[in-house]
Amino acid sequence: MENQVVQVGIAVFLINEKGQTLLGKRKGTLNPGVYALPGGKPNFGEDLEETARREVLEETGITITGQLQQVGWKNNYFPLFGKHFTTLFYVAFDF
Repeated sequence: MENQVVQVGIAVFLINEKGQTLLGKRKGTLNPGVYALPGGKPNFGEDLEETARREVLEETGITITGQLQQVGWKNNYFPLFGKHFTTLFYVAFDF
């Protein structure tokens, strides 16, 4: 494998007042066509909550106006794609 580095990923649950969560259909090279939470990778030196807000805005056009809460993490290994992520999950209710 060319790049055997575990990367950090961020995923955000956007939950509205009805308890519904926003999902999008992936267009990228990793699991295209699969429904997923908005998110992505932090830029060098970027705070992780800042990453969550930026990625949500870039991918959905939605600005998170309230607090973010970290709710968990997951080890994601994608051998078919040669990728390995530790993904941190956040939840936002105010947007």
